[in-house]
Amino acid sequence: MAPPFAALLHRPDQISETALARGFAVALAGWDVPSPHLLVAPLPGIPGWSVAFYASGIGLDGDGFEHAVELFEDELSPAVAVLDAATPYGADEPVLMTLVVAEDVLHDEAWRVTPSGFERHFVREGEDGVERGVETVEASEVALLPSTSEALGGIEGEVRPHRGSTFLSNVLT
Repeated sequence: MAPPFAALLHRPDQISETALARGFAVALAGWDVPSPHLLVAPLPGIPGWSVAFYASGIGLDGDGFEHAVELFEDELSPAVAVLDAATPYGADEPVLMTLVVAEDVLHDEAWRVTPSGFERHFVREGEDGVERGVETVEASEVALLPSTSEALGGIEGEVRPHRGSTFLSNVLT
């Protein structure tokens, strides 16, 4: 099982490292985290794209993952702050995508953010069961997934089409 992570995907020709650093600094203002940092690397399978993995210094277990979820869902999320920081550097219509994933507690959430709007897809464990959702500027839909079915391959068969990672995979290919 892979450890939980939070990441921002971007095109380096649209988003400079300066914009990335400034955006995360703005998004983290007011958060009490011991040593936030980014690990930035190209995505070899997706030419022209890079990924910035975020770590707070809190750790990857409970509190660290909860922090990442709250930070990336915040009104002034890293994606929004990075977009704002990129605009003065000449990026016309930059596209940012975020992904926050944990497998031990089902959470797979992705955002596609541009200056003109956003699209969010997720599955997560809710109080009443596994929820799936899609959100845009215009509309929001959250629903419980039906109980698992052996015919669909169990919970993964029902969850896969709604995962944020599935959404990003479709957007990037």
